[in-house]
Amino acid sequence: MTSNNDICNYLKSLYNRTSNHMRSLSAIISTIALGVAAIVTACSGNTDERIETELRQAEMSVAQGDMVAAQSVADHVLNDTHTYQQLTPRQLGRLSLVYMQLSDSTDQAGNVSSAISCFRKAYTDNPDSAAAFYATVPAEHTTRAIVLATITHAIDNPSDSTAIYSEEPDSIPTDQQQ
Repeated sequence: MTSNNDICNYLKSLYNRTSNHMRSLSAIISTIALGVAAIVTACSGNTDERIETELRQAEMSVAQGDMVAAQSVADHVLNDTHTYQQLTPRQLGRLSLVYMQLSDSTDQAGNVSSAISCFRKAYTDNPDSAAAFYATVPAEHTTRAIVLATITHAIDNPSDSTAIYSEEPDSIPTDQQQ
């Protein structure tokens, strides 16, 4: 005779296997959808529309936790010289934030470098538009934008960065100072 515990354990096991299969199926469907969308946009003649579609794909992939797809799309935009040169400061800002999110989730050191490249190009192309974009990022991206700006500033101005890390003496006297 089967006990209630055996039945419960069997049902839990069945549920876990089904959940894992559903997550795998969802990831496969997302990847296929992204691939089809990439092919369609690559075949379309409108570059602005294609760029927007690719950026949305990268952002959606990050939101869905599909970092492999997000990395692939972001790298495609960044490495396609023609596309990269046509990105607006807003689009560069969005791409930089995708790379910062990827750096949070992956071990690839190049993601921060890619984010910095996008950040610099946005400010080089149009400082006012870039500043407007980064000043209005959604709350969930504010920390990433600040970290990106801080890292870029420290790299571009190494003499200024020593002040950030210099240790100031403690203002509270210790027993040894009294």
